[in-house]
Amino acid sequence: MKKILALPGVFLPHNETITLIVYKHLRNLNAYIDVLTYSAEADESLIKQLEKDEKYKKFNINTINFDWKDLFIKKGNKNVVKIFSNFFRYRKEALKMIRKKDYDIIYSSSVPSYTHYPAYLIKKKHKDRIKWIASFSDPIKDNLYVEEANKRYEELSIKGKIAFHIENYIHNNPRYQELTFQHANLLIFPNEELRDYMIGDSKTLLEKSLIIPFNYIEEWDIYKNLMSNTKFLDNEIVKFVHFGNIYGLRKVEKVLLALKEIKEEKNKKDFVFVQYGPVEPYVLELVKEYELEDVFEIKEKISYEDCMNKMNEEADVLVIFDTILGEDELQPWVPSKILEYILTRKPIFSVTTKRSAVFRMLKDNNICVNYDVSSIKQGIIEQLENISLREYDFEQLENKKVINETLIKYIEKW
Repeated sequence: MKKILALPGVFLPHNETITLIVYKHLRNLNAYIDVLTYSAEADESLIKQLEKDEKYKKFNINTINFDWKDLFIKKGNKNVVKIFSNFFRYRKEALKMIRKKDYDIIYSSSVPSYTHYPAYLIKKKHKDRIKWIASFSDPIKDNLYVEEANKRYEELSIKGKIAFHIENYIHNNPRYQELTFQHANLLIFPNEELRDYMIGDSKTLLEKSLIIPFNYIEEWDIYKNLMSNTKFLDNEIVKFVHFGNIYGLRKVEKVLLALKEIKEEKNKKDFVFVQYGPVEPYVLELVKEYELEDVFEIKEKISYEDCMNKMNEEADVLVIFDTILGEDELQPWVPSKILEYILTRKPIFSVTTKRSAVFRMLKDNNICVNYDVSSIKQGIIEQLENISLREYDFEQLENKKVINETLIKYIEKW
């Protein structure tokens, strides 16, 4: 049985897109798996699933006692000492673990991106004796979300600017991507668009690239309940519901303008957009300015289980506010909730662009509109007249099947 050292930065039962991706990649492998993770708030609903998941028991989790959110998610944190010390601490612990055990495989993840660096140091020392799997859910080099955040640089204090450069050096250093591409044995991406955006036309990188799409765990009650939906709620007011943060390039200004115009025209069937999760300040300001409090409701982020329940019990239409780039630009990001949305079979209303994974995945049997006021208005009106269950081949999205047909085939060759 192979021995794997996984370096994801943060892990289950914390509820983040990346924690679920890493676990789903590794849970079906015939291996002993040691994980190095920062401490993070546990999601009680995920704990319930993991307690009944026999495959979780093979994970030996080693925790660095420093809050993940304080280091990475709380963008207001400008403590330079903490940024530096925890970067070196993670690297030190990873190298200590490799000295204690003869691992066959190391696995690193791009959130936080610096987990690729200790993986590189290990690979550099052990060369062909250890295989390296590097997973990317986001680009490191040419990350447009980072570029969008960088526009606020001039607003920072001197201390803030110093911390800004250090954070960029540690969290967004393009060297991590370059070293990983050069030395990793296998590169994993969640969709073709992200792969193509990152590797370009390199045949060498394409040969060691693997697509593992978002997938569900058949045994988990959360997914069973989600897939048991067979009817609509027939709400008097049609509810368009979005789960997730609205920030950076995930824009909604033109959505709010469209809602304002529809409200003013007063010729609509009653509906409401409900947003679960944090939004940027401009969204709050526009909702108030356009007097949309009754049309665009903003609620706090909820647990993973509550999110799944509300998909079934509250939503008539599920909404995706996609990353918005130019129509001719390749858009590499795909919201992770697209998997859960699909499993409900409910209609999905997407504000997106044509060169995106969302458009490719949903265009045939859902409504996808451009980030344009008239397009959004027309799409909402069309959606109100087209609320019906969709059909998908769920079997192709099941975790064990997906991993057996992708990652396990690679590892068996090793």
